[in-house]
Amino acid sequence: MPEFGTSALNKKNCYRAFGIISIITITALVVVIIKNSSHESSLHGESSSVIDENNADFGQQNPSPPDGCYPPPDGRIPQYIIGYGSLMQTASKLRTYPNAKENIPVLVRGFSRHWNIEGSSIGFSTTYLGVQLNDTATINGVIFQIPGDSQADLTAAISNYDTRERFYCRLEVAPEKIEVLNITEETDQIMNSKEKKAQFWIYYNRPINSKDPSAKYPIVQSYVDVFLSGCIELAEKFKLDKFADMCVTNTEGWSRHWVNDRILPRRPFSHTPMSTKIDKMLYRLIPGIFKAIKIEG
Repeated sequence: MPEFGTSALNKKNCYRAFGIISIITITALVVVIIKNSSHESSLHGESSSVIDENNADFGQQNPSPPDGCYPPPDGRIPQYIIGYGSLMQTASKLRTYPNAKENIPVLVRGFSRHWNIEGSSIGFSTTYLGVQLNDTATINGVIFQIPGDSQADLTAAISNYDTRERFYCRLEVAPEKIEVLNITEETDQIMNSKEKKAQFWIYYNRPINSKDPSAKYPIVQSYVDVFLSGCIELAEKFKLDKFADMCVTNTEGWSRHWVNDRILPRRPFSHTPMSTKIDKMLYRLIPGIFKAIKIEG
């Protein structure tokens, strides 16, 4: 009997110990899950800022846009946006509005393209591309249509790009300033009609945000890659000789304040398929500045 009682007591103690261990184990697992969830949320936020590479990290310090910065579109006629930077890359454009139509390569007179849009003062940021009015200049870029069946549809669709381009204002561009490099029956009718058949919009610099690259706001390679991969994509698709080169030569403000922030800067092709073409083009066209790029970190 005493042995039986001792055995029962030992079993009771074992069960109690097992229960305590189980509680500790479950608590530890819950902590790990919470940490992993927090980490995944953090990574998702970083991915979102990369995806909306133009302005996702623009901080609350950015003043409200002035009156008339985003005019309402005319819902009676087709609406087009002119892209000259990251919007030239199809994937980047579609992440803002998946229903946007095909990029059509164009030349646009009356604007010059610069590295001169300062990003957010909160955290780490960069200098983005912008355009300024310049009667003697021409830039290459794209036009793409924003579909919509009503004024409300078009306004809502375009507002996606207004939100993305919140350091800019949207300006209407006259059709005669746009030269389409891939003429179709549709574009020919729109561009050459005596009647107004479409509205074309470009995002131009708000003066308060216009500053040259600096050590705090450098040009970053990840943004250059989005811009130039779009240029190469268009040049190859439409067989446009020198179109991609023009993206470099017709952009002002290439600066030695430039950092290589690629995920794997010494093996970039694993994450940036066009990196070799981009690097060769930059080395050929702006060799001095290209050689001065610093690896970040």
